[in-house]
Amino acid sequence: MQKINIPWQAWYGDEVFGLKFPKDWNVQAYKMKDAEEIGQQELKEAFTNPINTATITEMANGKKTVAIAVEDITRPSPLADILCKIIQQLQEGNIHDEDVKIIVSTGGHRPLLRDDLIKKLGKDIVERFDIYNHNPFENLVDTGITLGKIPVRINRFFMESELKIVVGTIVPHAFAGFSGGGKIILPGLSGIELLERSHKFVMMGLRGGIGEVEGNRFREEVEDVAKRIGVDMGINLVVNSKRELAGVFVGDIVAAHRAGVQLARTVYATDVPSVEVDVAILNAYPKDMEMFQIDNAFGIYRSAGKGLVNDDGVVILTSACTLGRGYHALFEPGMRLHKPPVKRKFLGNKELWVYSPNINKADFATLFWDGYLLFNRWDDVIERLESRYKKNCQVAIFPYSSLQIAKG
Repeated sequence: MQKINIPWQAWYGDEVFGLKFPKDWNVQAYKMKDAEEIGQQELKEAFTNPINTATITEMANGKKTVAIAVEDITRPSPLADILCKIIQQLQEGNIHDEDVKIIVSTGGHRPLLRDDLIKKLGKDIVERFDIYNHNPFENLVDTGITLGKIPVRINRFFMESELKIVVGTIVPHAFAGFSGGGKIILPGLSGIELLERSHKFVMMGLRGGIGEVEGNRFREEVEDVAKRIGVDMGINLVVNSKRELAGVFVGDIVAAHRAGVQLARTVYATDVPSVEVDVAILNAYPKDMEMFQIDNAFGIYRSAGKGLVNDDGVVILTSACTLGRGYHALFEPGMRLHKPPVKRKFLGNKELWVYSPNINKADFATLFWDGYLLFNRWDDVIERLESRYKKNCQVAIFPYSSLQIAKG
């Protein structure tokens, strides 16, 4: 047997998992271009020379309250160093710890517990600051903005703060093009009605595709809301394959995001096979914490368009799903937008298999059509593949599929 190691369990060990294959199969791992971790000097320069805005220190002068909205732990970036830089600049602007609220932009995701916060934000930050999880059902304020007929209601703590800062990671996103930027506000800090509207409109076509930012109606709407509610500064992060910071872009909520997108397109760029393969393995890392994030692994497949896997081929999602099914306030069974799962249209008639040791059949049935297959043991996957492909099976592995984008 031959073995290919893939990254596994983001935030919960960041280990490697060995995928074993028959020796005579042609198995290739397709990695993204990647980048080195930036140094402290580059980090300092990003905050000293923001894009199209004053510095945080300059913004803080004369202000009495600050809200820092941060992404949750479903996103890959560690934020301790970023928050330390923000706090340092706030202190230079005469802002004290007790004047700062950190709000986790959960959107419809679960709240973060103390262990999660320490992993994401760093122990020093957790021990010093007032930290809240956003709740899409409570503690909201009407902004006076409407989208369609839905009032835009945003987290009260954020809206009542005089200085508003958002922090998020730029990763490929199925309908915003890339995450980060204004998405920290919508849907991150929004009320449940607005979350519901956003997801419904995406289902109806108000969306872009993977990597599509300009001309993306969903992103335009997100950024319009962020500007109108008075977001002062956006901090956008690009990560490498080890979840280290490969780039930091500080400044205007739109301009800093676009600068980060340029780097992201380079770092995440991935060569794909020149001919169709029999099997494509899409590993959900670094968004492999729970099943409700697993669809992010389709990013490389969708960006590649047709021609990655032959018509009789198999697409396999692999994910640690360390926390099992996970949670979503809209898509859980019994919630507003839950529907019986159907075939993924973009897969056509290709088979979809999912390998995860930490989800069961009931979990699987909440998200996947009953014609797709779940495996809890990798040996069972190989046994099934061997019965199908006797020899010369062509396999393409994408180790960080939630980040990877096919080169155009």
